[in-house]
Amino acid sequence: MPSSGMGPPLQETADRKLQEALDATGAEDPRPRCRERLRELRTSREDAYAEAVRDYGETVTRRIAEEAADPLGCWLEFGARLAGRLHRGRTVILDDSGKARDYAPPASWRQLILHLPDDRSVRALAVAVPPEPTPAQSAALDLLVAGRVRRQEG
Repeated sequence: MPSSGMGPPLQETADRKLQEALDATGAEDPRPRCRERLRELRTSREDAYAEAVRDYGETVTRRIAEEAADPLGCWLEFGARLAGRLHRGRTVILDDSGKARDYAPPASWRQLILHLPDDRSVRALAVAVPPEPTPAQSAALDLLVAGRVRRQEG
């Protein structure tokens, strides 16, 4: 992640706590997705990138290391904000049937959380993907995130 002025012990504590949470839950690691979005922000909107770096230090590293906040929740909430900084739009949670409702923290690694950009030419951004998405959630990921349409077999 970007350098946020956090000292190594604070960052190391936050990283260790996240790794412990990942190991205990089997949740998907949110960092690669966040890193990709940060790279996009850095090249497209330097001001939003600088805001995201500050946000990372305060709401991810500091909250996890000093406030004992839920590491996965902090990362997923940061991921939702990153997606919103990258593309204006709406962040939603898709339930097991694929029905969307507005996203509101706290975020859970067990939920399918998508950011739907207002610009219809931009695909949805996955914020969180549950370890075993339902068929409806998998179809939404295929269509909205990957741009693939599944064909019925049979």
